Amino acid sequence: TLETERGLWPSAVPGNNIPFATSITQLPGGRGDYSAQFINAGLISQLENSREDRFSLKTDLESQLGRYFRIKTGADFKLFHLREGDFDQTGGVFQDYYDTRPIIASAYVQNIADFGDLVLDYGLRVDYMDTRADFPLVIGEARPDDPVTRPEAQVFYSPRLSVALPVTDRSQMRLSYGHFFQSPSFKDIYSHMNQDFRFDLGGNTNNIFGNGNLEMAQSVMFEAGFSTILTDNARLDFVGYHSEVRGDIAVRQLTPDQLLELGGVT
Repeated sequence: TLETERGLWPSAVPGNNIPFATSITQLPGGRGDYSAQFINAGLISQLENSREDRFSLKTDLESQLGRYFRIKTGADFKLFHLREGDFDQTGGVFQDYYDTRPIIASAYVQNIADFGDLVLDYGLRVDYMDTRADFPLVIGEARPDDPVTRPEAQVFYSPRLSVALPVTDRSQMRLSYGHFFQSPSFKDIYSHMNQDFRFDLGGNTNNIFGNGNLEMAQSVMFEAGFSTILTDNARLDFVGYHSEVRGDIAVRQLTPDQLLELGGVT
């Protein structure tokens, strides 16, 4: 499938200076009540122009092997073309632009073994992410002669297992364990990858720079449950969960020395 999303809209927030406004009259809902600043009319000074094209290919296959085993397998491939532009009439210290073509893909294999009283469901998923772009070796230093680096493609493996077995003829115990990965947003990766902190952004410390080396966030989950039938109309369930998240996104303020150290420059 081929999908396209496109947007051109003001990115200004209430309080931003918007010149050439057409009215200073209080508008319904309390809008427009700013001294010489407006959010309803006139020419917005900050704009965002973005386009995202997605080509995706997905396939799944399921087959029953004999009496006990059912095999499932599949793959999902996505190729993106991202064009992002945040700009001001005169450039501005919040400008941003990039044109990239990342790839995100995954594949899995799963087997459900049903032996009647005992059911095993186990498998493995593989996730792949490639940013396919050059990033400044030192974040925020993006002059034409500054060194760049291209992150390697990343591969993540997710084993999963679940077991259901009877305890008595009226009760059952179940266990499940799995690893799950979630890719970061593209803005967290590519934001300001082409802007130099001093020359393009005027040293504005309100900008957030992406990181081309971000990994997928990982969740490790475990569940244990016990079910028993009390009567023909009542059942009792006990369920316990545990979830651990690793590699989640965070924002850090770095000193110049820390930036150099992060880029491997001493």
